[in-house]
Amino acid sequence: MKNKLAITESANNSPGSIYLCQNPTALETIDLRHLPRDKRDAIRALCRPEARHNVRILFFFLLWAVAAYTALTSQLLVIQVLSSCAIVCSLIGCTVLLHEASHRLLCKRPGLNQWIGFLVGVPVFLSVSGFRTNHIAHHNRRSSGGQPDDIGANFRDSTLSVPFYYLSIILRAYGFLIYLPLIGLTKGSWTMRAKTLFEYLLITACCATVFWQVPTDVVLKIWIIPLLISAHFTELRAVAEHGLTTRGNVFTATRTVVSNRCLAFVMCNINYHLEHHLFPAIPWYNLPKVHRLLREEYRRAGCSVYSSYTRFFVDFARNTRKGIIPNARLIPAQARRVLGC
Repeated sequence: MKNKLAITESANNSPGSIYLCQNPTALETIDLRHLPRDKRDAIRALCRPEARHNVRILFFFLLWAVAAYTALTSQLLVIQVLSSCAIVCSLIGCTVLLHEASHRLLCKRPGLNQWIGFLVGVPVFLSVSGFRTNHIAHHNRRSSGGQPDDIGANFRDSTLSVPFYYLSIILRAYGFLIYLPLIGLTKGSWTMRAKTLFEYLLITACCATVFWQVPTDVVLKIWIIPLLISAHFTELRAVAEHGLTTRGNVFTATRTVVSNRCLAFVMCNINYHLEHHLFPAIPWYNLPKVHRLLREEYRRAGCSVYSSYTRFFVDFARNTRKGIIPNARLIPAQARRVLGC
């Protein structure tokens, strides 16, 4: 995937069906090629990486260091809990910035981008090269009519898919430690396989050094346990991004959850996930600008855009209680009313 303005086009423009919406009267099929020229030009201008935003990396590592020191020196339960939450936030931030590095969006120099990606990948046990191999395939699947990443949607019996879906959310939180290295070492080019192997050897050496020099209980407290918690939050975020969406059209295959500024800060705007899949070459700090530019297109296409994670997961639980409808997307009640549902 080249670092250009990537206008993703779909092989199949069918928008699919919508939960609780049998006959939408105002639904249009939107194609990015038909965007007005002024919007295309504005979006193209947002593709330039700006290195100054990488100060966020320093913030996350500093937050981790301060929170770890506080957790180890304070005996107050509330301070312990707050410190653990801060560490979880810093690890979530590292995961998202690793994602940005896999798109080569942290800086213009490829070599420097790769090493920064390696740096933010060490705390979460992920190779930036291995992540990139898997992530390119992920983008290709979401923009085509192929098999979705949403596991539950692949079951023929929707009632059986419900418990499997919830179980998969738990299992996939830990699966990254296994399937990402395997994909990176088996699916990529020989160059990418070599880079992935080299990076995992370095990560293993770094982790072994930490475990050798630091008491195990300390490592568990300020690293491993917060990492496992952050992995579950990351998987829940992935459900909000891709769960109950409609494959075949890039406008309907992914979801944005606007959320609040604090969460958007911690997640480096990855919650604007529809915008990211529409234009993978746009850095994280410009995704909200794309969202504002395309609001009218989202309304016309019946895109799934939620105002908060709470509202999404309430809708998610309510609508999957009796079964999962294959290839149907979940959109907010307000958007359903606009579509005449």
